[in-house]
Amino acid sequence: MQKRSTAGSGWSGSVDGSNAIAESYARRDDRIRVVRNECNRGAAWNYKHVLDLARGRYFRWAPADDLFAPESLACCVQVLDQHPEAVLCYPKTTLIDAQGQALQPYEDNLDLRHASPVGRYKAAVKQIGLTNVIYGLMRTSVLRQTRLIRSFPGADVVFVTELALFGQFHEIDQRLFFRRMHPGASSSIQSLEGIQAFMDPKIVRKKDFARMWRYLFESMHALLHAPLTVRERIRLLLFLVREMIASRDQYLQELARLMNPRGRRAAR
Repeated sequence: MQKRSTAGSGWSGSVDGSNAIAESYARRDDRIRVVRNECNRGAAWNYKHVLDLARGRYFRWAPADDLFAPESLACCVQVLDQHPEAVLCYPKTTLIDAQGQALQPYEDNLDLRHASPVGRYKAAVKQIGLTNVIYGLMRTSVLRQTRLIRSFPGADVVFVTELALFGQFHEIDQRLFFRRMHPGASSSIQSLEGIQAFMDPKIVRKKDFARMWRYLFESMHALLHAPLTVRERIRLLLFLVREMIASRDQYLQELARLMNPRGRRAAR
């Protein structure tokens, strides 16, 4: 860890011993702070709360049992120091199994160097897959201008595309992030109810939740509140409408299910 770096640990009712590990490090290094929460308030709350406590110029979330190479942080800091136009720097990804064995390299394809927010946003929407880049290094001041990762399924995708409106994404051409893929990982959760419980266990999300419509409305909200010119805003709103039309069958299916009480009962 660099001398100017600080680390925070958000603990949310875990019983796996991670809190004791974090506290042992905090006793040895006053840059490390451990914040305890006696119950699980969900991933969305954790994402926001640790950012609220952040004091540094740069910020990075550290996920569950995924791994970073020791040099990852220093490499990302160097890029952000040298490129003020960048709001996010992330390394390439390798997928690993529960034992840490490499499964395959993964291409995030989000090296967004376009000068225009229009180009960055369109590329982010078209190219996003696994949202590994949310664990890159970001500018704290810019993060606080976004709505962060909110408590609904698909919120991580909305967050990444929103962040692209504020500045460039720079990819480091080294595989320094290792994402663990196993049945217990959050990425393995398939049901909307399960994803919702992970994001915020207080919210009950029924099976008839209109995921695509929520994505559309949240994305439009981001465009309406981002630092864009009128022309840029209109271009991107029209882009979202065209994307919706291209996927109109899925949108119509969701709408039909919501409007049909019998279908809603059957879905449950």
